[in-house]
Amino acid sequence: MSADPSKVPNHSTKDIRTKVEVVAPQVTRFQESPTLGTRNLASAPIITREEFCDLSYPSSIGPNIVKALDEASIRVRFEFFRLASHYQYPLRELDLERVRGFEDYGNLWSYFKNSASPTSVPPPTKIDHRAWEAAGEGSAEVSLRGKLEFNSEGEDPPMRLCLDSLRTGKSCRFLRSHGAHNFVYISVPNIANTAKRETLIVPRFRKWLKEDKTFLGRKWAVMYTKKKDRKPGEFELGAEKKGLLVILYAIENEQGQSMKKPATRSACQASSIDEVVNWFLPLEKNAQLPHCKAYSRLALGLSKSVPTVTFRPSQIREIPDILADGSAESTEFMEEGEELKERFDLSKPEVMNDGCSVLSPAAAQRISKHLGLNGRSPSVYQGRMGCWKGLWAVAKGGSDSDIWIQVTPSQKKFEQHDDDHDDQKRDPFRTTFDVVNFSKPATPAKLSPTLIPILIDRKVAEEDLHCLFRSAIERERDCLLEAAQSPHELYRWLHATSPTPDEVAGDTEGSHLGSMPRFRATVALQLLEQKFLPNQLPYLAKVIQDLMDEYLQQYATHLRPCVGLSTNLFAVADPMGCLRPGEVHLMLSETFFDNQPGYFGAMLFNINAIISRPPALRASDVQKVRIVVKPELSHLIDVLVFPTKGVFPLAKRLQNGDYDGDTYWVFWDPRLVDRFKNKASPPGLPDPTSLGMTVDERKLSSMTSYANEAKVRPFLHANFDKQSQDHALGLCTKAYEKLVYTTGTLDSEGVEYLANLHDLLVDAPKLGYSYTTKRFFPSLKQMTGLNYKELQTPVLEKIKNGGEIDKALVPRRSATDRLLLDTVQPAVNEVQMRMRNLWQPEAEHDEALCRPFWTARSQSDQRQDREVDQLKERIERLRETWTQGFRQNGKSSNDSFTHIDRCYWEFQNIAPTTDAWSEQQRVDSEISGAPTQWDLLKASTVYRLYPDDAFTFRMAGTELGFLKAWSTGGACTISQSFRNSLKLKRQKGGWT
Repeated sequence: MSADPSKVPNHSTKDIRTKVEVVAPQVTRFQESPTLGTRNLASAPIITREEFCDLSYPSSIGPNIVKALDEASIRVRFEFFRLASHYQYPLRELDLERVRGFEDYGNLWSYFKNSASPTSVPPPTKIDHRAWEAAGEGSAEVSLRGKLEFNSEGEDPPMRLCLDSLRTGKSCRFLRSHGAHNFVYISVPNIANTAKRETLIVPRFRKWLKEDKTFLGRKWAVMYTKKKDRKPGEFELGAEKKGLLVILYAIENEQGQSMKKPATRSACQASSIDEVVNWFLPLEKNAQLPHCKAYSRLALGLSKSVPTVTFRPSQIREIPDILADGSAESTEFMEEGEELKERFDLSKPEVMNDGCSVLSPAAAQRISKHLGLNGRSPSVYQGRMGCWKGLWAVAKGGSDSDIWIQVTPSQKKFEQHDDDHDDQKRDPFRTTFDVVNFSKPATPAKLSPTLIPILIDRKVAEEDLHCLFRSAIERERDCLLEAAQSPHELYRWLHATSPTPDEVAGDTEGSHLGSMPRFRATVALQLLEQKFLPNQLPYLAKVIQDLMDEYLQQYATHLRPCVGLSTNLFAVADPMGCLRPGEVHLMLSETFFDNQPGYFGAMLFNINAIISRPPALRASDVQKVRIVVKPELSHLIDVLVFPTKGVFPLAKRLQNGDYDGDTYWVFWDPRLVDRFKNKASPPGLPDPTSLGMTVDERKLSSMTSYANEAKVRPFLHANFDKQSQDHALGLCTKAYEKLVYTTGTLDSEGVEYLANLHDLLVDAPKLGYSYTTKRFFPSLKQMTGLNYKELQTPVLEKIKNGGEIDKALVPRRSATDRLLLDTVQPAVNEVQMRMRNLWQPEAEHDEALCRPFWTARSQSDQRQDREVDQLKERIERLRETWTQGFRQNGKSSNDSFTHIDRCYWEFQNIAPTTDAWSEQQRVDSEISGAPTQWDLLKASTVYRLYPDDAFTFRMAGTELGFLKAWSTGGACTISQSFRNSLKLKRQKGGWT
């Protein structure tokens, strides 16, 4: 049986997937007019050797079509651009009346479909009708997005624009207040991947960022750019290779008129870029704010969020921060001979609740209703409101009608508008509480391999680590064996362990590959739903076994076991002041357990635990504490509460953390915790200039002008340059890991230097620090006596990068090596061998899937027999094309995906050659999405030819599922949108 060539890497995601039924009543949805002027932008700009990317309409769109499109809405122009770029063939002329008809998406789609030749490229993703309608209504939940891709080597300009299909998703404050159709999000790849490209393209890219652009009949300017967000747990060099996100803003409308601030916010019109920035961050009131920090504050208005309660200024209570009181810090768990390095400074005490505050229970209940949480009120909300950001915990007690929220100076990121102090003059968009995330029931977490050298340094026995990993793998084995016993348990396991929860709930538009979902986990789920069984269908057995193999292989290649007595949680500072230094409060909504006999995590009271904030580098970045339960804090569930008494905040000890939304890993397994000893934290970070950094201390006032129209451009442009610089953070992290591995110690001058450098680089763009890779290498040599190339690569890193090693020849230099090679890999291999023998299905033909083929053969109709014979021949030729394409494409995922879709398109275009099946084929036009008799015959024939092949299900999986599900008459239909909303409860104790 051939393997499915469409495998894609697994990437986990965490996101709020909540349907918001109710929004703040003051939030306006913009209405878009389908006719916006007659400006003719037919003449495309001349491409020069200095241009970075051409955003004009594709060459297939002639001048007359461009003129007609100027009368269309922005959604029509956007989709027309996308479809024309995909098909790349000359288009028929359009009149104004037909363009207006494109507001009906079916008309627009039919125009391109009818213009295409039968041998043309496969059609692109079709937009979901809900997204199309929402875009027409001006919904902020539909944004315009695209990506830049490299043209062929030597082609000019070097980049081209590819637009994404319109989809619904969470919005942000800027989109809600100024109209989503006035912003375009463009993803830019890492353009400094070669020395040649860096020299030639980076200067052109920086120039391009500062130039106005003509696109979709409007003029645009770049408003914001930043490095793409790394995913949770992604703290390596790869995070810097993701490139940039560039956000364009419309500065001229279709008539060539400057965008002016509308008299009312119900108009579908935006302000100039200067007014947009000043609307969010008042420039004059923040003139003394460092300009790099001011630029970083714009991100607060661009954070994906859900608008909830709109507070009146009289309901917003500004209170002071909680400051250190000088209480003696706990030394109970300190290593013998260690002394605390923090000193209490009465003149400048530490802020103990940096980034967090509280809100009333009544406000929390209303926020929960806006989030659609069905009466369940989380303990903590991560949000943005006006000039404040951070975490807000629910206060204890209060009436059901008392609506208020407290804010602190540490949460205030800039000075707000004067109008927002007045209940009558306030801007509702700025005083709405926008939720980014919230606390959820705790689940078991993974142990990061970066913690292993720290645990060993802190006196944890290596054998205890081996025992922990063995028990984790045994737990996974038991879960897998249990899941294999029935299709229902297997379905639950696939759902719980899927790398993409949003795809498992139901494939979204555009996530299909051929006739089946793109992701294999979703393929397996769909086949199980249609009554296929792995012990009967070889293809399904192969898909599931591959998924199980990869799931287990994460242990052997990434060394990240799910440990039962651990979790990741938000942390807030104790608002009641009842915790002593060294104590944390933690109450969980559900029981945690492990396979360790005699110990269960049902009640965490007066037990010891260790806490860290990834990525932990120093030995002091992990601290041992005592978990207690305080009645005053009993209303705070599934959230860590840190003390506010003492000299130094606990969060700051953990990799310089705070309480504005950081998550912390807490672990209470006594096998490791009991032996752990704390190391004193450093008193603070060194001056950045002492490490060779340059610091830009210019104020916002020096970067803006109030005398002309372009007052914010210098401010924005200076920060565009900084965002496109290489700050060497990923390189520093790698060097740190290699130096620790090479020297075998966490306690050296070089290790301390790299840890300090790392901590300063984390917020370098915001703080105005500049430090490039060119400066990094000589500094590394000076501080460690080693060149970067002399640092040895850890065995784990080699394996993650796909390198092959000979276990017998690899010296066990570290505890991580021994753990990986001597315990984890042998245990994983044993479980994998056992799982591979679970199902040994014979490649027998399923009667239900063969029935249309057999029926056609039994009609004693020579015309039908010839039709079936010709159908077989065409499928066999297509199967050969499929095989040859993968031989040529090798392992390139993008090429493979394109090849699969092209083969699927050819399969879809196999039509009857005679009128024997003409009537059956016409059913398709009457019931959209329903398979015709001809479709079922094609599916049955390809299955009859290749019953155990990925080719079969990528070509006809939908129709084969239809045949199987209805074979006994017990199936039912369900809409895709409803299926997407169905969620299974995630099982604890090993499934991650």
